Amino acid sequence: DPELFLHLGEIYHALKKDAKAREYLNKALAVKDVDPDIKAKIEAKFKLLDTER
Repeated sequence: DPELFLHLGEIYHALKKDAKAREYLNKALAVKDVDPDIKAKIEAKFKLLDTER
């Protein structure tokens, strides 16, 4: 479930484990037929991770 992977990514991001966060965000995007709203949230989280580098 891409939403579950998104939430796991958010949890790892909150724990400052960005590599693990990216892993789960990538898993979320790899799921076939991701809901457009969920996909937008995943992409926004990637942008946030990129700006915090």
